[in-house]
Amino acid sequence: MNAISRRLVHRLRLFFNRQSNNSIITLSILGALAIGILDLFSGSRFSVPYLYLGPVIFAAWYGGRRNGVLLAIFSFAIMIAADYFSLEKFRHGFPHFLDETLRFLVILLIANLISSMKYWISMERIQARVDSLTGIFNRFAFFEAANREIGRARRYGRELTIAYIDIDNFKAVNDRWGHHEGDKLLRLTASVIRSSLRDADIFGRLGGDEFAILLPETKDEIAKLVLGKIQINLTRSIEKFSWPVNFSFGTHTFTNPPPSLDEMIRQADALMYKVKKSRVSRLLRRKFAA
Repeated sequence: MNAISRRLVHRLRLFFNRQSNNSIITLSILGALAIGILDLFSGSRFSVPYLYLGPVIFAAWYGGRRNGVLLAIFSFAIMIAADYFSLEKFRHGFPHFLDETLRFLVILLIANLISSMKYWISMERIQARVDSLTGIFNRFAFFEAANREIGRARRYGRELTIAYIDIDNFKAVNDRWGHHEGDKLLRLTASVIRSSLRDADIFGRLGGDEFAILLPETKDEIAKLVLGKIQINLTRSIEKFSWPVNFSFGTHTFTNPPPSLDEMIRQADALMYKVKKSRVSRLLRRKFAA
């Protein structure tokens, strides 16, 4: 398949994926009716019944199991009608009806297999993009979504803010209470941050105890309010636990984003480490002052 054919197939897939359930079932019915007309007038010149697989597979893939089953039943009814109105006598009678019934069962089985395959493929795609522990974007999905938003911001000249978040002393939690407790901390952190964001914001776990947020069309002043709210919510959420942790934030607002998301994260990461370093310095000064 050459590049032009691949692009055409890709566009067709996108087009059908955007169609409503009613549109999918209507197109499938029209396809089955067209094959039924061909079946009626083709006679014994060539075999038509398995052509019904086309609209049935289409309905099952783009409309789900229910649509696939409905199209299989509808196609069976069309096959029987084409047999009944056919002028060829050998196409009538119980033996031929039994033959058509077996074909229907095969088509029905295939409709179920196709819908199941589509479901599991969809689940695999979702799992490939979601962090299994926290349920938020993994690194790959975050980069993919963030790069799209960065391109849009660059195209329309809009500001955006990126935040890099790290859990201080996370290793101490794992060492003292075990990885189960560390996982609980990560899930809680992800849940609190996600509940504090807008639907348009992009949030992901980059690995370990490191998280990133991209705030589209968000100026520095607004970003500080949002991230300040997140810090307060995180601090409150861990008060009932004995975890000796803090959260370090590094944020940067871009009016003209750099060409690389890695560069944006690097800048936010550098700011985050400055915050962490200054916190450690303050703690040491307090310790020696005491």
